[in-house]
Amino acid sequence: MKNKYGIQKECKHCGTEFETRPRYVDYCSTPCKNPLNRPGNVPWNKGRKGRQRNHNTSGLSKGHGWNKGVPNPELSERMKGENNPNWNGKVNRERYKDHVPNSDYIKYKKEVHKYTGRTITHILEPQGLVPDNVGRHSDQYQCDHIIPIKQGFEEGICPELLSQPANLQYLLGEDNRRKWDEYQPCEVKNNILEKCQNGLQQTRRRSLL
Repeated sequence: MKNKYGIQKECKHCGTEFETRPRYVDYCSTPCKNPLNRPGNVPWNKGRKGRQRNHNTSGLSKGHGWNKGVPNPELSERMKGENNPNWNGKVNRERYKDHVPNSDYIKYKKEVHKYTGRTITHILEPQGLVPDNVGRHSDQYQCDHIIPIKQGFEEGICPELLSQPANLQYLLGEDNRRKWDEYQPCEVKNNILEKCQNGLQQTRRRSLL
């Protein structure tokens, strides 16, 4: 069956006879097909500068480079020697080092997350205690440690205890962020740790059976 290509036709614009091909079925060339590309056509905005015509170019030229080569004794004195805020790496030395991957807190935090993942996979999910809408956004649920990880690190609590179901709860992201590093009082902490200890012992007994 013959298709629309390879047929001898006359161009609808210039009347020239041509053989049809992809994208050129009724017109022989791009200028004939698109009126904006035809000879003699002048774009409406050719030569116009748009918003630049409202700029004060003479004033801008006066302002460019007015301070080039002009000394600034006050700034120079402030940035010399120990007056410089980063003199001899001072700012870098005083920067909070909690972000260093090899710090003890980071290692402790990784251990807590490792055990928490196991608790979610082997205990909470089989019991249907994990919400469907879990994620990182503020309107999604996130797993929260009732006794914060930072409090556990400072008080020397075992990472495996912090990861027990008794210390885990699911909160919306906005509520979880609001609660970050909110330390629990001594009574609440001891009550939770007692439940976590009992739960950990039961889990170990099941694994031995």
